[in-house]
Amino acid sequence: MSDDVKLLHKATLRMEAGIPTAAAWGSGAATSISDADGFPFLSFVPKKTINFEQDNTIYSQGFKDLPRLVGSYVENSFSRNARFQGPHNAHLYWMFGYELPPVAVDCITTATEITTLVAGDVYEDTEGNSFTFIRKETYGSTFIYVFSAEDSVGITGDLTKYSGDGPETITPVTKSGLMYEHVFELDKDSRHATAYLAGQKPSSLPAGQKCRRATIHFATQVTDYRFINCMCKKFSFGSEAGKFWEVGNDFIGHSESKGDYNSSSWGLPDAAQTSSTIIAHHQTQFRVGTSEATLSSLGVTSWGLEVEAPLAVEQDTASGIYLMEPIFNGKYNIKLNATLSRYSSDTYQGLRDAWTDVIVTVRARDGFYSKGFYVTKAKISEASLDDSEVTKQSLVFEPYYDNTALTTHFPADQFAFKMNSPVVCMVRDKNSTYSMIQY
Repeated sequence: MSDDVKLLHKATLRMEAGIPTAAAWGSGAATSISDADGFPFLSFVPKKTINFEQDNTIYSQGFKDLPRLVGSYVENSFSRNARFQGPHNAHLYWMFGYELPPVAVDCITTATEITTLVAGDVYEDTEGNSFTFIRKETYGSTFIYVFSAEDSVGITGDLTKYSGDGPETITPVTKSGLMYEHVFELDKDSRHATAYLAGQKPSSLPAGQKCRRATIHFATQVTDYRFINCMCKKFSFGSEAGKFWEVGNDFIGHSESKGDYNSSSWGLPDAAQTSSTIIAHHQTQFRVGTSEATLSSLGVTSWGLEVEAPLAVEQDTASGIYLMEPIFNGKYNIKLNATLSRYSSDTYQGLRDAWTDVIVTVRARDGFYSKGFYVTKAKISEASLDDSEVTKQSLVFEPYYDNTALTTHFPADQFAFKMNSPVVCMVRDKNSTYSMIQY
């Protein structure tokens, strides 16, 4: 066995051509692989779903007759660590199904907290570049002030007020430089190759372009594996005290092939080759409240978010073996849970008993990098105590759809939501790529 085990845990995920007429189900694999597509994985077990039938009408002296192949497709899973940087945005688009156009931002910290800034205040730096204040983020005693970068540049020098209610001058202590905020929503209408419905398509998206399929490669010691037309069936995020964030993906694909796909030349982005970019549990902030103003940070020993997409898997009658493209048929199943290390049983059991609406934010940051999930409306269905010596409280949330929820919950301050997704994911990093159209 090779001594370099790390090389055995290398994979690539690349979105396939998005124009529906370009590639039929069972074709159109993304054969070109770049270093930007690479990611290290934690677990992957090569397997393939084979359906067969026995002919029991044949008299065979008590033995089964030759089985007849009636179905063949891929239903598999893999896991990896979540990262602040690296190959995650294309994965998130593949999982969620819809991405809003990225917004250029600049972030700063100051020596003391600023309380008078209001969303919409406009400032200019010493170079005359314009920046509009969006929000203040609170992480313990640290405050991050986020400005939209109207001129797509980093802040130079101090900020001078052009209009608004904030202070006349802001002197940054630290600056992020130009960054980008990406928001991903669950696509409420479809997850296969088809034209966008009216009002769904962002203005920057070419006409008729919509695809949820990816080609995934895995390198192992024995051989390379390639799965084409992969569609995300279920994904999960979670962590527990003393560990990293972990991402799990279940997918359905058309077929599996094995061979030499030149995995020795696959590269990984620099950020994927170090553990310093992996999100740790202690970097996580878990907040619950009945409104944005009442969100309280909770000490959690573990948390988990799971989303399952209702993909109907039907037989392709033309081939008699392969499945037709899985079709979105039903409603998402969204689960969120957390375990509190210190609890207020009256508070959360009271919210449970009264069936009160709550909003939930799970986010992590490293400097100005951030990644998080925002549940726009949920009920608490369980708020039970366990019987351990240090009593813990398990919370189970039931997220649900509400077409008015996003107008009152961050990050609606700058994004024109299209899907009204009950849970959205937001990433702030240095990557300007719009994953929904650039693959």
